[in-house]
Amino acid sequence: MHNNNNNNNIYNNINNNNNHDKLFFSIWRNKYILSEIQRHHRLYNENKIIEIDCSMDQLRYHPHRRYATEIIIGVDEELEPYGQAIPYGTTKLEFSSRFNRTIKEGDIPATVTVLKFSFEYILPIDFKSVLPPSVTDLFLPNYHEVITPDMLPPSLTVLKIRPDKGIKYIPNSLKSLSLFSFNQSIIPGYFGSLVELNLESFNHPFKAGDLPSACEKIKLGDYDHPIEPNVLPSQLKTLKLKSFNHPIPHNALPESLTNIKLHEFDQPLSNSLSSLKSLKKLKMLTFNQDMLIGELPNSIETLQLSFFIKLLKPNVLPPSITTLKLFYYDNQLEPQVIPPNVQHLELMSYSQNLGKHLFPNTLKVLSLSEYRNCLLENDLPSSITELRFDYNGPSSFNINSIPPSVTILKLATDYNHPDQLHIIPNSVLDLRLPRFYNDPLQVGLLPESLTKLQFGYHYNRLLDPATIPQSVNLIEIPDYYQHPIPDSISKRCKIKINYW
Repeated sequence: MHNNNNNNNIYNNINNNNNHDKLFFSIWRNKYILSEIQRHHRLYNENKIIEIDCSMDQLRYHPHRRYATEIIIGVDEELEPYGQAIPYGTTKLEFSSRFNRTIKEGDIPATVTVLKFSFEYILPIDFKSVLPPSVTDLFLPNYHEVITPDMLPPSLTVLKIRPDKGIKYIPNSLKSLSLFSFNQSIIPGYFGSLVELNLESFNHPFKAGDLPSACEKIKLGDYDHPIEPNVLPSQLKTLKLKSFNHPIPHNALPESLTNIKLHEFDQPLSNSLSSLKSLKKLKMLTFNQDMLIGELPNSIETLQLSFFIKLLKPNVLPPSITTLKLFYYDNQLEPQVIPPNVQHLELMSYSQNLGKHLFPNTLKVLSLSEYRNCLLENDLPSSITELRFDYNGPSSFNINSIPPSVTILKLATDYNHPDQLHIIPNSVLDLRLPRFYNDPLQVGLLPESLTKLQFGYHYNRLLDPATIPQSVNLIEIPDYYQHPIPDSISKRCKIKINYW
């Protein structure tokens, strides 16, 4: 019996040791696999984009070229065929303005889906032999031959091209087409089933049926003719018109539109847009006409009026707006001029008075660029979390004039009152000092809440560790900063160099 017990104990010990060995090996194996995954992930992130700017040898002998998915060729050298120069696995291939060599069969690997040439590339391309069937996106801004049937690969879904001699055939596979010099008459059905169409140079009146019925996005550069009802596709969602400047009849625009951008349009609105109940985003860059209540639909969430300087009256802008950008507006604001639900407001030329009830309590982000008066307590609502003074800022700040809700603060380029930095509230986490600020920081001047501190372009003072709050973990300095960073700062903070 005693021998049996000993044998059982020995057997149990062996089993336990084997189990421990298996457990150890399993843990070691999992850690090794994890470390390998992390290593490959790091190498991929570091090498997924490779830009060649000296010689093709940079790519040929690159130790991690197989991780690359995007290659940018910025040299004027011949390519080698069958993936010897461009690695198999590349999905995006771009040739910059320096490259102007003939592309031959096999130069482009069969994994490339996006192929982009520069405006300077003027050599002929044999599409059938050069383009692999994997290519779905082609950008070729200068092409001097007529495009005929079966010339382009059937896989192509996005084409951006300047066909100097015209384009006789548009593949049915295309969903997005940009033509940079196209200005010929349109035959109904010519554009097939395109979903996105960009015509930079086209300037003939559209007729019903000219545009593809399924099109959801249209951009017209030189087009400047009246738009008649039933001409634009009924499913259109985005419309961008660069040169267009004609009155828009009621119901000429499809009710499906969600996004409109008008560069040169400067006509009275009347009821042009009132029926667009799905419109979410409206940008009118040159528009400067008086507006009345109800002319803008209540669906708009983002409104940009770049050169608008007419007086805005209360409640003219719809309450649905949450983002409002008025770049040249400088009329004295009244209560209810700014809609009640605005969260993001840019007043880049406003220099009039501020005060209670001018801004809604929903406001989160405020940018002012020409406000030079003294900022007073209660000038700004306590809801603001991001406050930016971009160029010219307040002449001075009263105590508590910066709301205690602000977490991101950018001081104006011309701000030159280093003694007033103490008014920055302890809520601020991200502080961007003025571009021309170059005064020594004083101990205790910056709030202890800061986690990010950005110095302006002209800052070139030796940093004193005692002046940088312990909470700061990121410091951004200009590229020409000429002083060493003290170890006590670099050990606890990430240092980022900004190239202005």
